[in-house]
Amino acid sequence: MRYSLQMNGSSINDCFKELYNACEDGTVVIKLMHKFSEEDNFADSSLRRIEQILKCALQFRNKTLTVILMPRACEKIKSLVHEHVGSMVFVELTEDNADYKAARKYMRQVALADNMKIEKSLYRDVNDPMKTYTASELNEYYQHWYNSQLRTGYYSQ
Repeated sequence: MRYSLQMNGSSINDCFKELYNACEDGTVVIKLMHKFSEEDNFADSSLRRIEQILKCALQFRNKTLTVILMPRACEKIKSLVHEHVGSMVFVELTEDNADYKAARKYMRQVALADNMKIEKSLYRDVNDPMKTYTASELNEYYQHWYNSQLRTGYYSQ
């Protein structure tokens, strides 16, 4: 079941408590989209909102699983999370980066698994030997290539 928050004069704290009550014995997924400057020392209203969310997560920790999605390089948010959820179990999941060779090998494996003919165009976006790639980037590149192959090769009009 999916819920969204609409604040109709209620405080954000009340809204999150309502959300957590609705998701009891389930999971609340919170995606933190805000980009924080690591050099910025000023208080931000977004930081206060995150603190309120974390207080709710802590309050409902025994009834509801909270998953927090955050940008990769976000030490400020990570430290804020660790500071506010001290007694909660905090598991950080990260993606490993693949170097040029591993990225090309992965693209090839995915294409072969889909019974696709390997062409040079498969590696169009994986062309910098000095760059590293995440799995999500590679999957996005592959999907773009795969859709292009279907349009031009298999279902051309």
